[in-house]
Amino acid sequence: MSYVAQTPEEIRGLIAKAKRWDVIFVVLGIVAGGIPAVLLAALVVKSLPLDALRWGVVAVVTYSAVMLLRTAVRTPRQPHAAVASKSSRSPDP
Repeated sequence: MSYVAQTPEEIRGLIAKAKRWDVIFVVLGIVAGGIPAVLLAALVVKSLPLDALRWGVVAVVTYSAVMLLRTAVRTPRQPHAAVASKSSRSPDP
């Protein structure tokens, strides 16, 4: 589910419907992945030559762009709820 085209009220409603344990597992997953990432950055990336680091960043950005474009092409477009509700109303006299 994408939150890009959602209003803040809709997002709050979705979060309120989420189970508490789901949120806790997401937070624990981010923390569990963040600790090794900080250690990797502190120990390995700091000692990399600048050219290797630059090409690594280019590779990550290119990979992210390709994955986002692939998802955009594969996902069927659906009208936004606010646009659909406005178009379904009868015109005001």
